This record gives sequence, structure tokens and C-alpha cells, in this order.
Amino acid sequence: MKSILLFLSSICLLFACITFVADELTNAKLEDYHGRKFSISTENATYPYYIRHLSAFPGHRMAKTVVSTTTILRMRVSFYDFNRYRVIVFGTTYCITDEEMAYINGHVKKDGRMVIFNYAPAYTDGTKLDVGRIGAITEMEVRPVCIATPPVVTFKDKDYGLEANGLAGLVPVAPLFEITDKEVQILGRYKDLNVAAVAMKKQTDYTVVYAALPLRNPDLMRELFREAGAHIYNEANDVVIAGGGIVCVATKENEGGHRVIRLRNGRNIAFEMKSGSTVIFDAETGEEIF
Repeated sequence: MKSILLFLSSICLLFACITFVADELTNAKLEDYHGRKFSISTENATYPYYIRHLSAFPGHRMAKTVVSTTTILRMRVSFYDFNRYRVIVFGTTYCITDEEMAYINGHVKKDGRMVIFNYAPAYTDGTKLDVGRIGAITEMEVRPVCIATPPVVTFKDKDYGLEANGLAGLVPVAPLFEITDKEVQILGRYKDLNVAAVAMKKQTDYTVVYAALPLRNPDLMRELFREAGAHIYNEANDVVIAGGGIVCVATKENEGGHRVIRLRNGRNIAFEMKSGSTVIFDAETGEEIF
């Protein structure tokens, strides 16, 4: 069974189809750099002004893409078995050491999976800030870009900003990056500058996606996961948790209504959900358990 794995700064999210990797330690490291270990000014835009907002996005929004996901800590990357995962998502992984980067490049990027990086992966190794390290891990040419207004990216004919509903954030983002690589497939551009902000590069045995403005909109993430072959349970922005023989579906307040859940065995379940409710099904038969 293939899934998605998510990596956060110090935390990684593991759900059935996708893995998410994250690192909560990054915030403290970069804040320590700001005006202390490094001479950082607003002119060279080396300090992530929006870092606290950015670090909050991954797990919550991933859950609403109606795929099954898992989260793990970045520090567990070299110990984890990725064989069951079709997509690996690196969320707020600003701090990645040279050793971790070598492991990711050699052991995570393989087996036909899609690896997605957000914003500023590997921007620091724990001792310095270096834009070149973002390019090294995303395998794309990247450079800083300045946008004086809250950034908005046009992605597959839809506009999205840093807000979960797709709207622009309240403040500009600095540092911000653009993709200058000529060998990529451009998926999204900054609306104000028309330069690349989201791109895909297909290699022989894996695909890399880099989103310079973090992907927070469930609809957009779901399309990437679909392209990677992850199982999509429905087209609504519900929270789905699957595993252990069950599929759990939960709705937000004021977001109930008709639902069709597609199980992995091809069986479809049509039912009505109340807003703010949870339903649990048998993953094979589709029988409602709770």
C-alpha cells in the first residue's frame, strides 16, 4: 500500500499514502541567527520574516487533502522505512545538515516516488544561511526575489497565498525565492512578477517538486498527490485517517453534506454527513462502524 509521508522541521507526519517531514528546532535556530551569530538586515532578506506562520501550515492542511498521511520528525529520516510511501513532503525543514541531505538525496529520492519541498528546505545546516543549499536539495536553480506585497502564486489556473483559504497573507514574505532553472516544468508563478514559484523536475527514478511559497491549500496539494498516484478518498476537504482496517472521515463545522468515499479496493460509499461530525467505516466492506 503506497502512502504519503510528511516531514516537518523536527517533526515528520506519516499517514497511509503520504509522509510529512518537519523540524520544530528550525525556528529556534534561525531566531538565534537573527542579529546575533550573523549580521542580518532587511536589505539582504536572509531572515524568514514569516517563519512562525509558515511553520504552522503542514500537518493541519495535509489532513484536509483527503489522502491518508503520516508525520515523522526530521531527525528520524535515516531510520524510517519509506517503501510504503508514494509521496514524501518536506514541510518546515529549513535546517538540514550535510549528512541528512546526502541521505535524502541517496535514499529518499528513489523508487518512482514524488518528493515535495516547501519554501526554504536546507536553508541552513545549523551554522550558516545559504540559498545554494536550497538548490542542492531541490535540484533546481534558485535565487532570492523581492516582492513588496503579500505574495500570491498562480498554480494550475488558481491563485493562492499563504492563507489556507487561498488568500494572500497580511504581510510580505522575506526572504522569498524564485526558480530560475530552465530544465523544470513550471507549475506556478508569482502573480505580480510572473516568475516561477512552483516547479517540477522529473528524474529517472523519482520526481522533485519545489514550492517556493508553501503549499497550504488542500485543493492544490490534492492535485499533486493525485499525479503521484496517491489514493484520493473523496474530493471534499475533509480530514481522512486510514489504517488498521478502518477509514475515518471528519468534517468541519458548516461543511457537511453528501459524500462519496472511494475505498482502496474500488468500492464507493455514498452517504450524508452532518457538519462537525465523524464517521468510521470498515476499510474493506465499507460498513459504517461508528
